[in-house]
Amino acid sequence: MAGAICPGCGSWSRRIHSSYLRLPADVASGGRRVALCLRVRRFLCPVISCEGGPSPSNCQG
Repeated sequence: MAGAICPGCGSWSRRIHSSYLRLPADVASGGRRVALCLRVRRFLCPVISCEGGPSPSNCQG
């Protein structure tokens, strides 16, 4: 199962806060249109006193 490191305190979390689609746009590649659809998950920090808020996951290989 995936997770993310909180940017506020460095704790590891697997609790999903929400997710959304990211549709980056770029120029055509070799004359062909390229469509890329990424689902980005936001994780909750397990540390109650942390003020980092939900952090988006990093795309890993």
